[in-house]
Amino acid sequence: MNDIKRSYVIQWVGPFKSDNDVAKYVKRGDNNEVCHSSCFTFYYLTGINKVGRPKIHRYFGVHHKLDGIRNRLNLRHSILSTLKEDSLLEIWIGCFGDLRWHSNTKVEEVETFFIRYYRDLLTDNDKKKKTRLVKLPSISVVNLWYDKNENPWIRKPRSACFIQDVMVWENDYERLLTAAKLSEREE
Repeated sequence: MNDIKRSYVIQWVGPFKSDNDVAKYVKRGDNNEVCHSSCFTFYYLTGINKVGRPKIHRYFGVHHKLDGIRNRLNLRHSILSTLKEDSLLEIWIGCFGDLRWHSNTKVEEVETFFIRYYRDLLTDNDKKKKTRLVKLPSISVVNLWYDKNENPWIRKPRSACFIQDVMVWENDYERLLTAAKLSEREE
């Protein structure tokens, strides 16, 4: 048995319905209780392309630096720029619950874990879909969900439902464990 030495909590905020919605949220800056706007590292997009036959796109990405998600996620983004800003567009942004875990290596591990696990649902992450999970160390990820006002979601919106609330990869057994929903209990 290998110890799982890397356990991450990711706090997701959303869904945002446009690039402008993300920009407004990020402008709140230091008032964010969940995570300061510069701390967002992860993002998940789902929507339909602007041109051609309608096709659903789902994309998971990262921004390695702690200098603001808007430096990566904006209308110049290769995927976001191709999506219609309509009722089907949903943008989620996420940050590590504990920034002491933030490093390029750990961000890459979490990104690779997500993309590899959800490879059949993601439409545009072709390169990392091929990475084998055995290349990753044993890790666990807990996903927590907040609305744009930073209140916990009681029930996640449909766009986030496919992302498991708890994910564990045990490298020594090549075993993936997931839990679909964390339940709130009274004390």
